[in-house]
Amino acid sequence: MKFILNITVEPVIFLLAFSNGFSDSGQVNLILEKVCRSDLCKNAICERPENCLQQSTGFNTLRNTLKACLPVIPLLFAGYWRDKHGRNIPPLCISISGQIFGTLVCLLSSLFWKEFPILPTVLLEAFVIGLSGGFPLLLMSATCFITARTSVKDRTYRLSLILAAYVGGVTIGLILGGLVLQNFGFVTLYLIAATLAVISLVYTLFFINEVAVPSKKPLPIWLIFKAVVKKRKYNQRPMILMMIIVHCIFGTTIVCEGNIFFFFIEKSLKFSVAEAGTYSAYRTVIFALSPLADLLKGGIFAVEKSLITKYVGPSEIGQVLSVEFVVEACCFLMVLPLYTLVYNKTSVIFPGAFFFFTGVFSLITLVIFCTVKYITKKNDKQAELDDRMDIFATHL
Repeated sequence: MKFILNITVEPVIFLLAFSNGFSDSGQVNLILEKVCRSDLCKNAICERPENCLQQSTGFNTLRNTLKACLPVIPLLFAGYWRDKHGRNIPPLCISISGQIFGTLVCLLSSLFWKEFPILPTVLLEAFVIGLSGGFPLLLMSATCFITARTSVKDRTYRLSLILAAYVGGVTIGLILGGLVLQNFGFVTLYLIAATLAVISLVYTLFFINEVAVPSKKPLPIWLIFKAVVKKRKYNQRPMILMMIIVHCIFGTTIVCEGNIFFFFIEKSLKFSVAEAGTYSAYRTVIFALSPLADLLKGGIFAVEKSLITKYVGPSEIGQVLSVEFVVEACCFLMVLPLYTLVYNKTSVIFPGAFFFFTGVFSLITLVIFCTVKYITKKNDKQAELDDRMDIFATHL
């Protein structure tokens, strides 16, 4: 009973991830269909499937790059606004609204197939979702909400529930989305995705309550990066910076792989739409279960966020997390085109070459976590020694 009463933003994350998984399962196929059944075919693209694939990955890269980079603008203001006013629900609602309108753009593109070319579809959807903050703003707001309502002891567990809600929603969305697309088409797919996002918004507005705790001395917005780089005791500043690097590697590799993964399994492995959705869901489930086997990648989100919230005060957490997502967006500008370039160059002779980049980035993450573990042990010993010295001083 206590567990149920403690549930707050987890259903929001689940429903929106469900909606996102649904729409994403059809997005790649929408791009492929639009490219191969549009005016582009007059340039003989469809006579050479590899050219059609390169055009499609180019549009998908443009879409994901915009969706990754445009949230920088709302994130900078949202983190500052959240810490100043102590409220998390408005940023949540803005992010969910962007998902709703972005899905409606794809729905209109499906209804008006010839009148709505692929380039305007990609640009409009990316701008709507990106400028509303997207999932970065949603996760930042949810993390701040959980941080404000939990103790340090329970925080990692609650953040793990957010990860589980996200992965569970995406998994179900990918499985059902592929089946719905294959049997009912794009219009039904996007109608269901939009409905799920609307339910998420209604739940947020009417079933989540929060008590605003405004910051007593908020920093000016132009000093937002100061919350990250200012000096802290027990080597906490380098720990925060390393966790930001981990977050960037984690988020960047997932999105970069996802950008071309559907092309990889549908075109290189010859999977059908339903098979592609089912396999993507299976892959997501394995990713979600990896923390149970003590594997590294699956628990990065919860561990990294938990460590940052332990080092940063409640009046700064929004600013630090917004900077974290801003830096991640800058990384996308470099890494996403690299993944796409490698896949386009090797899609015929070695289509899985892009996985080597993920392996290298995962190795870097492992080194960082080993360093953090060493510093943490050293800090614990120093903190224990300081406590003993304080006790000794009080008895003198």
